[in-house]
Amino acid sequence: MLTDIGVVAHEGSATLDDGTALHTFTDPDALRLFIHTWRVLRAQFPAVEFALNDDATIASWSGPATQPTPAQIAAGVAAYRAAEAQQVMDADALRTQIVTIAQSAVGVLVTNLDGAQVRALLIVLLRKNDALDKALKVRPLNEWVS
Repeated sequence: MLTDIGVVAHEGSATLDDGTALHTFTDPDALRLFIHTWRVLRAQFPAVEFALNDDATIASWSGPATQPTPAQIAAGVAAYRAAEAQQVMDADALRTQIVTIAQSAVGVLVTNLDGAQVRALLIVLLRKNDALDKALKVRPLNEWVS
């Protein structure tokens, strides 16, 4: 059972492997709806085997839980999108805070930097080297240190 979906982008389309079939999308909104629906169902019903049609409706459902209604799925997708939007806003706010602190280090002798400035500059450098994940945790060294 897959825990996440694989998406391969092509020029003008994307192919998605949900573990049951390959789906090809040319509409980015349809692709996002499919991914969000899949992730919501996987999170809410981890023991259920399911497959989705290209329009993100349930094609098959097998497991201990009752199949959710389209309204329940839509509510789950809306909550997922709201949480995703909040994460983006939080990340933007954190980025602004880090840049502001790092900017305060400009022109300061390196031995006179305070702790917040050093941390902000380190975060900037780590992000530039793709060493941080979305939660600002340092990724495994073998993924970014050569």
